Amino acid sequence: MAILLFLVTLSIGLFFYRKQNQRPELGGALSLAKAFWLIYAVYTWFLFMPYNIYVLKLPPFVNQVWMIFWFWMLFRGIIEIFMMYVTKNWSPVYGISHDFSCLLILIGGTLLYWHQFLMIPKIVLTFHFSLILSLFLETYYAWGFFKIVKEKTKGEEAIWFASKEDPRFKRLVILTNIMNWPLYLILVIYLYFLTI
Repeated sequence: MAILLFLVTLSIGLFFYRKQNQRPELGGALSLAKAFWLIYAVYTWFLFMPYNIYVLKLPPFVNQVWMIFWFWMLFRGIIEIFMMYVTKNWSPVYGISHDFSCLLILIGGTLLYWHQFLMIPKIVLTFHFSLILSLFLETYYAWGFFKIVKEKTKGEEAIWFASKEDPRFKRLVILTNIMNWPLYLILVIYLYFLTI
């Protein structure tokens, strides 16, 4: 089920990448590295979390931390989509603030249940730490993006994505491409672990 959901998310994400680059009006062109980052974020934070919480038999403290994170991320997702496509007034500052709060949830939960976390299977713990890493990366990406585009994320000609063709985004795109590899590797190993 989780692997099928991943493949569906991957297919939709690549379709969105192609469509966005054919008509890069609202949001701007999207690099392949950023497309894979978006696929990872949507799948891991929004779609895979409830599977972990409600289907897997994980310890209650893991479910508690992940559930708080998931609900808070779901709230952000709804607000962000609305502000991007309806009111067209989304700012990376909102996302950065939310990223920090998510890091507080995950790191705070880890510290609160530190000894219990050390007792769970290593692959689950590794996946948990990869969630924290992904939030640090998201914060850095958003901050770097904001420094480049400022308030141009608003209005009818808003830019939301880092384009490979735009030299201003070269460093962010290269870093995203590099960091996608370990995140996907951990995710794939974790998905494999769920099948055995």
